[in-house]
This record gives sequence, structure tokens and C-alpha cells, in this order.
Amino acid sequence: MEIKIAELKTLGSLEVVYQEEAKKLEVNSPEPLNMNLFLRYNPEYITLTGKIEGKIELICSCCLETFLYSMKTRLNLRIPNKEMKNEILDLSEEIRQQIILNLPFKPLCQEKCLGLCPQCGENLNLRKCNCQNRVLDPRLEKLKNFIQR
Repeated sequence: MEIKIAELKTLGSLEVVYQEEAKKLEVNSPEPLNMNLFLRYNPEYITLTGKIEGKIELICSCCLETFLYSMKTRLNLRIPNKEMKNEILDLSEEIRQQIILNLPFKPLCQEKCLGLCPQCGENLNLRKCNCQNRVLDPRLEKLKNFIQR
């Protein structure tokens, strides 16, 4: 997303309602991301505020299935004017960084995801496996006996 700095300087502020293809932001999404941005010019910096909404495709950290995550994030950035080399301000990198920073650290497809069976690798959300032998780590053997007391 590119903004002409001369136009922003003349107007003083600018509101932009925009849809950005997720591929341009290096994010997997089946649909464009909706952005409602407000830019304000100051001789020292440009203030960028607004919100970004959309669905992002993530991989569950427990069962490794892909799922759609509904993302809603707010922006509040100051971009120093000395960082601008051209008369056009490209906001794509700032927006991409904000999206990545607001993704969950441990994405889960559902709150109570059961994950994968450590024995056979079966997705326990889809079906229960028949693995009965739970191998106990020999380092934890003494703890097992401690709990039984």
C-alpha cells in the first residue's frame, strides 16, 4: 500500500479504507484483509492508526492441521520522516510486521485440541487410536512410584 507524501502533507491527514491481497503481505489468507487506516502528517513523523481484520491460515501447534484464524488488530505507529527516502510511503512492511506480531505465539485449531498420539502419530481430534503402551521415560520412573505412595 503506497501513500503519496506530498498529498498527505497538503491534506494534513488522510483516511484510507482498503483491501490488501494477503500474498502481498506474505500471509496466507483465502480472502483479502480489510484495513481502515488513518494517517496524520507532522513535520517530524507520520502517525498511522487504524485496524486490520481478516482470516489468516495458520497451522495448529498441537495437531499440525491448518485452520482459519480470525484476526483483528489495531495499529498505532509513528514513522519518522527521516526514514522516508522517496515521495511515496510504502506501508506494506509496517502492516506485515503488525500482522505477524499479533498472531498467537502457539496457534491452536480449537481451545481443547488433543494433538497427535506420541506413539502412532494419529490426530486425536479426528479419531482415537488403539495405542495402549505408554512408554514411560526411565528418568521419570521414580516420580511414578512417588505419586503412588
